[in-house]
Amino acid sequence: MADFLQFFDGEAFADNPKWGFCFCQFLYVDHNKVHWPSRSVQENRAAACERICSERMQGYLAYRDGKPVGWCNAAPRAMLDAFADEPDPDAARMGQITCFVVAKSHRRSGVATALLHAACAGLRAQGLDIAEAMPLADASSDAQNHFGPLGMYLAAGFQVHRTDDEGRVHVRRSLVQAMNPPPPVSVVLAKLRAAGVELPPGDVRVDGYGDSPELSASLLALIRDGRKRAGTSLLWGLEADGESLPRAGQVEVVVDHRDEPALVTRITRVQVVPFDQVSAEYAAIEGEGDGSLAQWREGHWAFFSRECRRIGREPSRSMPVVCSEFELLAVLPA
Repeated sequence: MADFLQFFDGEAFADNPKWGFCFCQFLYVDHNKVHWPSRSVQENRAAACERICSERMQGYLAYRDGKPVGWCNAAPRAMLDAFADEPDPDAARMGQITCFVVAKSHRRSGVATALLHAACAGLRAQGLDIAEAMPLADASSDAQNHFGPLGMYLAAGFQVHRTDDEGRVHVRRSLVQAMNPPPPVSVVLAKLRAAGVELPPGDVRVDGYGDSPELSASLLALIRDGRKRAGTSLLWGLEADGESLPRAGQVEVVVDHRDEPALVTRITRVQVVPFDQVSAEYAAIEGEGDGSLAQWREGHWAFFSRECRRIGREPSRSMPVVCSEFELLAVLPA
């Protein structure tokens, strides 16, 4: 919170001080109940602090040289009371990217684009399926572009959903990504031979971790560090993709998000159990987050929910998951 206040009390609105009173609260209030013109800067600042502390306000700060230089407000639509009188059939699975504030000396240098990517990744990690924004079609100043430039959204894969009577273009982007199937074993083995890497004897399989570049990189780092010694897949997903189940004794080549071989492991144990019967001991071996069963369930529920949407299934507490334990054999050169 200190960095948020430092930015909003300082550089954020240095060239547009009349907007400095908002503290990004405009869309967090129900305007049928709150007379917005009567709100003071002190009220909005206090409301922002209270909402941040109670996790009822959400956004992303951009930094340069350790200093905050930009802000993007992006939150689940259900968190934004201003949309209470605008029902949408997709509201429960939608995140809203509502405004950008970038310090004047850092504009047009990629800050807003970096914030947009971070916002989409964050909303997706919360299990949301759609990101929506409402840029102005004919914004003629930096202030009018506080919703974010239309061109920036289109370049990031957003598509026009509709245009409203106030000249705002409602753009949307799907946050559901299909997982790439792992490359064929023959392709991976050819790459390893070309690099002079020999695998230990045994049946070989190829797999990856995560469903985004960021998640893949973080999980592979946990394996390299020795914290992660297990991985869990959704059985329904393997079946939908025609993939075989891992087996104890198999040598597994783990590829990164670019399908490049990154690690070699040996599978030591495989179990198929209902989601809600995964044990605390197994969650600790998997090594993600703080290693607790509660965090395992939270993170994997979001991940498997995305996977269920991809294959047209409904997630449930009894959905079958494949729990594989392994030992790390080698870290391959990048």
